[in-house]
Amino acid sequence: SNYTGNIRLGYAFSPKTELILTGRYFTERQQFDFEVLTAANGEIRTSGTGQTSDWNINPVFTHRLSDKAKFTARLYATRYKTETRLINPATDTLYYTDDFRQSFTRPELNLEYFAGTLHTLTFGAGANFESVETQRYGSEVLRQQETAYGFAQDEWTPMERLNFIAGARF
Repeated sequence: SNYTGNIRLGYAFSPKTELILTGRYFTERQQFDFEVLTAANGEIRTSGTGQTSDWNINPVFTHRLSDKAKFTARLYATRYKTETRLINPATDTLYYTDDFRQSFTRPELNLEYFAGTLHTLTFGAGANFESVETQRYGSEVLRQQETAYGFAQDEWTPMERLNFIAGARF
């Protein structure tokens, strides 16, 4: 059985400034009852439960600095978690267990400059923060990775149905 909920809220502080918040939550409960084929013991009947949850949130703040410039700050954050427990009902012993946790967070800042009607210049910077913690990879050590980035691009629209994008990312 599983359930999902979504939300989207927006608020305009002024004609130039707004905040939009979106979010989602998911949960699932599983009931297991199956046979596992092993090299050492042949077939073993297992039963157990699994629980999964996943959520994310994404606030986006936009402010028009002028007719030619717009500032955007956004954050995306998500967490995913599973817990699995399988037992061998014949011996009433724990056969398999796993706890898996993963997170991802990305803050980002953008500045758009509208250079006339043909060019939109975009400058931005942000970072990715990721982590995973699980027994699946031999130990339940928290593994983390951080990546920062920056970019600049020019979107040129010489005609209504034609545009070119040139950019640099680091």
